[in-house]
Amino acid sequence: MKTLLIPLALVFILSACVGEDVIYPEPNFVPVETQDTTKTDTSISEPQMRTGIFDNSYSSHYTTIGTVKLIERTEGKLQIEFQEDTEIGSGPSLYLLLTNRTSTPFSVDQTGSSLTVNSTSAQITLNKLSSGFTGKRTYDVPEGVTIGDYKYVVWYCTFGPVFGYAELD
Repeated sequence: MKTLLIPLALVFILSACVGEDVIYPEPNFVPVETQDTTKTDTSISEPQMRTGIFDNSYSSHYTTIGTVKLIERTEGKLQIEFQEDTEIGSGPSLYLLLTNRTSTPFSVDQTGSSLTVNSTSAQITLNKLSSGFTGKRTYDVPEGVTIGDYKYVVWYCTFGPVFGYAELD
């Protein structure tokens, strides 16, 4: 009798699973609840970046070492970012510039502690930096300057010398 009940129970269970109201999904079916419905906005691009190295080879008298990055943030803001390995020595009248040359003289107009550089360079610091620094530091770049406009990041002293520069890749 047990041998008859087991096959009958098996037939009953299998027949309950088959019916006209049951819809079987296709093999690659993904339920709606688990589908990824997020869309990627392709109009916002990744930040662009150029990198340079201050290697102290320009002048043995002034310390300028470390990595600098020129970064265009996603919101369009351009910044110069000195990395943790940076060491900039002290100088009496230092200014940070973006420029296409590393030789002096730069045409400048100095009024008090403010400096205006000629149109061949973009002035980053509005007031002189009289003490050096080490480590990470960020400077905003003035509006109107684009990431490809200049080739060098330069520390310039209004008394004449270029303290050091990094060529951007």
